Amino acid sequence: MKKILAMLIVSLMPIYVFGQMIDNFDALPDSSYWGYEISENADTLLSYINVSYVADPVTEGSGAMQLDYSAHNSEAWGGYAKIFHMLGGGDSGDSSDTGDDTGIVFAGAFGGTIVDGNTYTFPTGAEVWGGFANEDTTLYPFSFPDGGEITFTGATAGTDVDVYFRFEYQPYPDVEPSYNTASVTVSGTAEASYSVDIPAQGANTFSSFLLYVTTSDAPVTLTNVTVTEAESALSQADDWMTILDTHPRDGEVWDWSGYDSISF
Repeated sequence: MKKILAMLIVSLMPIYVFGQMIDNFDALPDSSYWGYEISENADTLLSYINVSYVADPVTEGSGAMQLDYSAHNSEAWGGYAKIFHMLGGGDSGDSSDTGDDTGIVFAGAFGGTIVDGNTYTFPTGAEVWGGFANEDTTLYPFSFPDGGEITFTGATAGTDVDVYFRFEYQPYPDVEPSYNTASVTVSGTAEASYSVDIPAQGANTFSSFLLYVTTSDAPVTLTNVTVTEAESALSQADDWMTILDTHPRDGEVWDWSGYDSISF
């Protein structure tokens, strides 16, 4: 009986997947619009998402985004390949847009600090409370009932620079509840990727997002700043149920790239 059900699920999967309208766009998304992620121990030759844009088949408009993907059963629970879009990752037209996609920008310098595009400096003589505020209110409110993560690309002018982020309920003075992240040291003149975890914040919401630079007279450039809310275990379970029980068994790698991919 289990074998019959498994065969039925596999046979129905192409029908279920093909032609689903996930989202639509007026124009081709920017190359940085989508992010990609695979399970931690996956082999990149076995777990991937390849994106292409096609003129046929198309549900509406003049084109569609086609995904060819495969997941590697590399974890005790299986594996996954994920495509996603995050706030600040490719959106345009907001008040902190600098022309190129740079993620979230902290354009509001205060307390004597200096901002030049995506480069932030805490000069000698600045107030101890000086920092930089994100002024794009369309991002708010943030909430992290199950935690989250901040990721960014950083580079310095040569001197290592310590930075941290702060979430506040509202801009000063109505700031509580608030949360300060751990400090991150940005090192080297070459761009590198950094991340800092956000622990679970319960039911708190935040409508003020700040950057603080604690190394004096040392410019630091931050781009691709994104904030991600972690999914709850229940939400992740719901996601798996949505795509049926396609959990690989016995170390098997299931490659669905032979099937029609999801069209957008």
